[in-house]
Amino acid sequence: MLEALRRPRNEPPALPRPDPASPHSASPDSASPGSAFTDDDLAAYLREQLPVERSSEIEQALRDDQSSGGQGLRRRLALVAAGADEGRSVGAIWREARLSCPSRDDLGALLLGALDVETERYALFHIREVGCRVCAANLADLEEAASKNPDVAQRRKRVFQSSAGHLGGAGG
Repeated sequence: MLEALRRPRNEPPALPRPDPASPHSASPDSASPGSAFTDDDLAAYLREQLPVERSSEIEQALRDDQSSGGQGLRRRLALVAAGADEGRSVGAIWREARLSCPSRDDLGALLLGALDVETERYALFHIREVGCRVCAANLADLEEAASKNPDVAQRRKRVFQSSAGHLGGAGG
């Protein structure tokens, strides 16, 4: 199961480019460091909700900005951090509360191969394509716990498989 999570994708997803008309778009000065990052990118960076690659891009741009006096991206990051609670959208609240994240129980069931097809597809999409670092960390933690005691994981899998047919009609 986890091999599917680790296999390389055919091609990486394209990173969204800022919409100049958006209130969350980057500053119009495209020559400045970090101008490729929207305010939403910076807010997600502060909440550690970006994929590792995108966070690394921002960190590199912040280092580059520091060497140029820190007036560009660092200042924007400080402004985003200061206004984090102002005018929060439903989408922002949704992301912060991690309402789209599969539960830890679902991630455990993913490891056991015990999820229904749609939930499994969503969990894999959420981890692979969305790049949710929290869910990836939860999954790694569950995998590590299972690897420390493989007998327990195998026993749980056998119990689930032997019970699956009996549970189908019990949902009343």
